[in-house]
Amino acid sequence: MKVRAVEISNICGLEELIIDVGDGGLLVCGDNGVGKTSVLTAIKVALAGRGIGDEAIRVGADQASVQIRIDDKTVRKVLGRGSKLDVTNDDGARYPKPVAMLQRMLGTDSIDPLALLQKDAKKVKAAVFAACPVEVSREFLCEYVPRLPEGFDTSGHGLDVIEQLRKIAYDKRTAANARSKELAETARRAQEHANSLAQAVSGEPADPIAATATRDEAKVACDRLQGRHEQAQKQAEATASQRAHATGLRERAEQLRSDASPVPASVLEAARGDRAAAQELVDRLTAELARAKATLAEKSEATVALERQADNAMGLLEKAYGLDEQADELEASIAALAVEPVPAEAIEAAKSTVEQAEADLAVAVADADARLRSTQANIANDEARYVAESAAREAARLDEMVKRLTNEAPAALVDQSGGIPGLTVQGDDIYLDGVNFSVLNGAQRVRLAVQIAKRTIALRAPEARVLICDGLEALSKKTMEVFVQEATEGGWQLFGSRVTDDDRLVLIPLGQEGASE
Repeated sequence: MKVRAVEISNICGLEELIIDVGDGGLLVCGDNGVGKTSVLTAIKVALAGRGIGDEAIRVGADQASVQIRIDDKTVRKVLGRGSKLDVTNDDGARYPKPVAMLQRMLGTDSIDPLALLQKDAKKVKAAVFAACPVEVSREFLCEYVPRLPEGFDTSGHGLDVIEQLRKIAYDKRTAANARSKELAETARRAQEHANSLAQAVSGEPADPIAATATRDEAKVACDRLQGRHEQAQKQAEATASQRAHATGLRERAEQLRSDASPVPASVLEAARGDRAAAQELVDRLTAELARAKATLAEKSEATVALERQADNAMGLLEKAYGLDEQADELEASIAALAVEPVPAEAIEAAKSTVEQAEADLAVAVADADARLRSTQANIANDEARYVAESAAREAARLDEMVKRLTNEAPAALVDQSGGIPGLTVQGDDIYLDGVNFSVLNGAQRVRLAVQIAKRTIALRAPEARVLICDGLEALSKKTMEVFVQEATEGGWQLFGSRVTDDDRLVLIPLGQEGASE
């Protein structure tokens, strides 16, 4: 579809103007106020079929019109008296729904690439997404994120979805790098600790089990000596008490002997003879009965007293003999239970042996503990190194994922969806071949802006091939050349205005020699 000619009547400051349009479009030049914007406005009105009212009619006229020749069709827009919009074929056939027809062919609105260059990052991103709608599947994402979470939302613009994943991976990579450095430092300290412990336990290891047995034997020997010594002390104390008791028994027996006062046998026999003689005398001497009885009574009492005294002495003697026997038995028992005291030197020597054995055991235990700590430190070092290496591998994996999501995934998605080559997204910023849109050079920004405008128009009207741009004087001469070339590439037509020093309206059909001058 090509615009071939434009006829303008009474639009804004233009009375009558017939324009031949080149294959590449039309460049309208001149100083301010010569009618550049009026020409573009008229073209916009005709192409859109709407968007302007009677206010655009030139002062003094009661009707205005714009007629555009598009291949085999003619579009005529009349403002004011008899206002109408017609689209007809060369054979005179009219389209019943001209606005819908123009919308299908040309779109309802023009897209100005230059306006895109003035927008902030978010608006540029929105324009790019609108111009290049791309969907992404879970299968595609899994090629770059194999462990993609179940239920991850893949709706929205494909580049935005990839950027969300890239941001997640980037944050995880940042955390993984920090964790990796932390674990690497932990592993380094663990290695130093293991090395220091290994140096401390160099040489032949002590045997804590043998040292424990030696210590236990020394303690048993010392405990035996100590027990014998304590037994001898207790036995000595018990023997002293028993000896004192035996001495008391003997003293009591001696006292009983002294108290006994025994009666000689001769005296006892004489007394008995006297009693017999007295009895005989009583019998013989009845006459002397009273005296004899008195004598008998006296002698009987004396005899009874002496017998009682003898019996008492005998009892005391028997008790004395019994006490002597007890004392003898006790002394024999003491002699049988006697324990020889242990010399203090032997006990001190045994204690020294125990102390040395305990010192040797402490050394052996400390050595074994140090070797255990060294082994544990080596294990901890191995674990720390393994964890650090795992963290480093995870950080490297995430780094590779971030790189692929930054470059490969967007490029592959754009390639398979027919998008703009080299276009990627990071946050709200658009990148082209890894360079932020805001820092692209003029030519690169112009090319991208034109591509976005073309794609946006093509989405709205696949047959459309027209760009309308006002204010091309903002571009340098070199950038202007790039802009015209990019805008007209692929059979597109550019209708643009550019302020120059000319005090008259200059119309330059594009596609001719010197068209960008």
